[in-house]
Amino acid sequence: MIKNLSASIADFYVQKNIISSDEKEVYQWGVSLVLNDIVTFSLVLLLSALLSYIRFGAEYLIVFCLTRIY
Repeated sequence: MIKNLSASIADFYVQKNIISSDEKEVYQWGVSLVLNDIVTFSLVLLLSALLSYIRFGAEYLIVFCLTRIY
């Protein structure tokens, strides 16, 4: 599903002349990474909200993001 959505977004960028067709695969991969992160963060926040631990979910995501930066 994410692969198809990222391919559609990359195709849209090519049609609108935002990127060239040579760069399509790179953008498709990048969009796929962003979409995966959005899904992961949403799931963590949703589960922590359902379990009434939204604070811990937010703290986890902050530490996770900071760890990935460094």
